[in-house]
Amino acid sequence: MLSLAIRTAFAITIGAISAQSSIAITENIRLFDPQEKLQEINFSSIPKLEGQIKKINKLYSEDRYLQAYDEIIFAINHHQNILKEKVDLSSEELGSTNKMFSYVYFIKALVIHEIYRDNLSKQHTPADIFTSLNKAINLNPNESYFYAFKGLMHMFQGDLNEAMTDSSIAIHISPRSNLPWLLRGIIWTSMDQLDLAIKDLDRAIKLAPCETSYFVRGALHIKLSEWKLAKNDVTSAIEASIENPSATYYLTRAQIYTQLREQEKAIRDYKSAIAIEPEDPGIKYMLASFLSKERPEHLEDLTQAAELLRESCELTQWIRGDYVIELAYIHHKLGNSKESQLHANKFIKIATDEEKERSKKILAECLNGTQSLTK
Repeated sequence: MLSLAIRTAFAITIGAISAQSSIAITENIRLFDPQEKLQEINFSSIPKLEGQIKKINKLYSEDRYLQAYDEIIFAINHHQNILKEKVDLSSEELGSTNKMFSYVYFIKALVIHEIYRDNLSKQHTPADIFTSLNKAINLNPNESYFYAFKGLMHMFQGDLNEAMTDSSIAIHISPRSNLPWLLRGIIWTSMDQLDLAIKDLDRAIKLAPCETSYFVRGALHIKLSEWKLAKNDVTSAIEASIENPSATYYLTRAQIYTQLREQEKAIRDYKSAIAIEPEDPGIKYMLASFLSKERPEHLEDLTQAAELLRESCELTQWIRGDYVIELAYIHHKLGNSKESQLHANKFIKIATDEEKERSKKILAECLNGTQSLTK
């Protein structure tokens, strides 16, 4: 399962909208959980297969992808043996058997995606994902899940036209399922067709509200500078994910509150994000930057910002030049010239020439002990 941990803190900008949409659907890739589909299958004709598939699904749900893959290969070989041995299968029995194994190939595609993404094996490529999905579709062409996931994979590969085709097929097969509408809304977003994206997301939410749909629509409202609508949607995403909270959602709303000039609410959401991901240095850095830039006149806030940046530097083992120079500058604002100069010299040792050039003015102030901004 894709981790909800935020590996890098990000600011919401117009240029980041497609990336954020991808983050949203990626973090909720378990929307494609095959378990509910497997419950619809009658395994009476091949009872042994039920145990195999349940074992595969359990391994997958526990993030044991390599073991799941081995079990999948075993199950596929079993399928091939059944077809060889039971040549007298009726059309109904054959259809039932193919449907069962279509989900094996589907789970195989999910597992290969996870293995490839986490670099757990050098043997698998995106092409293998599509091969498994195509086999699943050939065995069970009326399953919208398969087309929806195939569309998502095409989107990750940058093939938006194929992604659009697959998501539209999924909608045609299951027009009352929210997932294909959500996926197509994200694809429209990637194609910068925001009006069409919002229409599809409206439909997805009407069919079955979920946190991802709300968050992606909120991100679209951000791009359109519709801050109040964005706040409403991201708040809905937060409320829908209350049992498994996402730091991403709180960070997003914090930046919306910043635009709305509701500073106290922004600070509260930054702190909520930190509580969810206490070891993420980027989130602490974001709150520190907010406090130093938005509330430089508050001595207490600047002191808190210095502490947050110190923690960020420690979490990154003092190798992030942007964190270190920001810490130096906040100490400069506080009038702590000794600390400011100490961290400025650390910055000089670790920073690239580009970072030094970009921070030249701030660096000079910190090293020269220019009068602090709070005095």
